[in-house]
Amino acid sequence: MTELLILATIFSGLFSLGYYLGNQIGRTAHIRDDLRRAREANIVARIQNQ
Repeated sequence: MTELLILATIFSGLFSLGYYLGNQIGRTAHIRDDLRRAREANIVARIQNQ
């Protein structure tokens, strides 16, 4: 049980570090842009459907 907790903590830390560094380097900028466009398109589609 303790090993599982330690592994989960390590993997969580590695994921967080990778996410932070990705944001700092800007490698995820195109993904955030795509998500923003998709949200805006979804909002416009909802407004037009009302």
